[in-house]
Amino acid sequence: MAIQMRRGAGADFRPEKMKPGELAVTIDGTRKVYAAFAAGDVKELASKEDIWQEVEDAEKAQKAAEAAQAAAEIAESQATKAKNDAVIAQTGAETAAKKAEASEMGAETAREAAEAAENAAVKAKKEVESDKKLVEQFKNAAESADAAAQRSAETATAKATEATNSAKAAKEGQDAAEASARSAEEKASDAAASAAAADKSKTAAETSAERAETAANTATTEAAKVKTWKPVITNGILNFIVDNDPTPPEGYNVIGPEGPTPTITIGANENWFVNGVDTGKPSRGAKGDTSILTIGVNGNFYIDGEDTGQKAQGPTGPPGTDGKDGRNGVDGVSPEISISADGYWEINGTKTDKKAVPENGTNGKDGAPGAKGADGA
Repeated sequence: MAIQMRRGAGADFRPEKMKPGELAVTIDGTRKVYAAFAAGDVKELASKEDIWQEVEDAEKAQKAAEAAQAAAEIAESQATKAKNDAVIAQTGAETAAKKAEASEMGAETAREAAEAAENAAVKAKKEVESDKKLVEQFKNAAESADAAAQRSAETATAKATEATNSAKAAKEGQDAAEASARSAEEKASDAAASAAAADKSKTAAETSAERAETAANTATTEAAKVKTWKPVITNGILNFIVDNDPTPPEGYNVIGPEGPTPTITIGANENWFVNGVDTGKPSRGAKGDTSILTIGVNGNFYIDGEDTGQKAQGPTGPPGTDGKDGRNGVDGVSPEISISADGYWEINGTKTDKKAVPENGTNGKDGAPGAKGADGA
């Protein structure tokens, strides 16, 4: 059944007439609400002021709830921000640790580079000293070559002098031989005359033995004179005189007058010319080998493109002994990392341009308003 409700002026309100479950509302004066729970059991529920007070209290409670929710949202936002700040701080600490580790590794790399530079300097110094020794050796070899060339030049000069003297001696010998030939011809003529005389003597001997004997003795004496003649040079002139020594000399070294100096040139045909006469001898030696020596892809020597079968590089020798271990380097210096008063990272007291705690970002935009709640009963 429907809820029964009464309304009217307060002066007309009769609680005894209300039936159980009815509501009565006075619409004038105090404007109150009554409820009948049973016959004769009527209770005043609320007045207008009570309702307005309840409404006001409800509004206050709602506002307090909204304020509490806003405070909770702010607290949650601040908690999220604090969490983000903690994460950022942790990230910054990890980044700083990585940078510190990188700095330590950089110091180690710099130390290794310094040791490599020192080793390279020592090696370069040794190479320079080796080059100095090679230069000194080349210098000594050049001086030895110059001395040998000087000795060769002196020897060649001596040989040229000997050749000139030999040529002079040969000329004098030739002159002496010609003189001897002329003397021999004369003696041969004399011998022929003697032979003729002998023939005559023989013919005369048939008639006069004494004359033949005398002629024979004369011929013998003349022949002995020929054997005892010896050469004598006076002022460059060769003469023969009679010597009582019957033993002929073994030979003579006769130095004749200096001959004319020849003019030696090279002709248009590149032959040697002596006093303008072509000797037929080339002034240049034959050209040497012009073969091209290369190394093929198989590692062999090639001559004019033909494989010789010979390797350009010899077999690999045994590995050398390992060198001694280098000395240990000094320990690196650990950097001191701190945060400046204005919130920047500091390394060994030097302020960097990196903040230890990043600045707060700008506030986000307000969200869209929520949906309207349902009306109360």
